[in-house]
Formats: sequence, C-alpha cells, structure tokens
Amino acid sequence: MVNEKPLTINNLVTALKKAGFTTKNDLKQFTTKDDLKRFATKDDLKEFATKEDLKNFATKDDITKTTMEATDAILDGVQTMFDEHKQEINKRFEQIDEKLTTEIHTVKDDINGLKGELAITPARNEFDNLRGRVRKLEHFAEAHGTTSS
Repeated sequence: MVNEKPLTINNLVTALKKAGFTTKNDLKQFTTKDDLKRFATKDDLKEFATKEDLKNFATKDDITKTTMEATDAILDGVQTMFDEHKQEINKRFEQIDEKLTTEIHTVKDDINGLKGELAITPARNEFDNLRGRVRKLEHFAEAHGTTSS
C-alpha cells in the first residue's frame, strides 16, 4: 500500500521535484542565454518532441469534440436552471391567479348584493312611466274638481 500524505503545497512541490519538474529555484539560477543553453539545447528539445510524440497530442478534431461536449453539458445545465425557474414562476402565477379569482368572486358577490338592495328602486324607464301616469291622474283630478290636497 502506498504511503499516503495529505495534499499540501510542500508535499506537492516535493513530488514534482522527484518527478523531474523544474522548480522556481531551478529557474532563478539561469540568468543568461548560455545558462539556458546548458539546461536544454535545441537537440534536447528535438529528442523530446519527436513526430511520434506529436501524434500523441490532441488533434483539432479532438479539441473540437471535447469543446462541444463541454458546451453541451453547460447548456444542459443552464436549460435545467431555466426549466426549474420556469416551474417556480408558473407555480407563483397559479397562486396569484387563484387569489385573483377568489377576489373577483368576492367583488361579484358584493355587486350582486348591491343589485339586490337597489332592486327596490325602480328603473329609469319604470320611473318615467309612473311619473307620466301620476301627471295624467293629476290632470284628470283637476279637470273633475277633485284634488288630493
């Protein structure tokens, strides 16, 4: 079983040094181009990056495929957020609609109650007809010599 250590910066730097990575301190010792040439020459780099090594790098199609997969995953996540938000908004609108429907019914009931209370007063046409009949009766009474006063 491998000796497991907590992942700290010091442990990570030690592991990278053991793996052969260049550290910040290693780079500080290079101050001139000659120092850099002693570190790595063009021939060293050519050996490092052979044609076979270059074949192992990602191609444009690989990068495009990976980018499209990542984009699809992000868009799916955004769509899920929008769907959840839409459901929440619809739920709130339904609650508001229920409250408004209740309020409208209350107002309609109030209006119907007022109509019932006002039903004892005659409509304008009915009032005009009654006034006309009363005037006729008054004229008739005056003509026949009988008055109500």
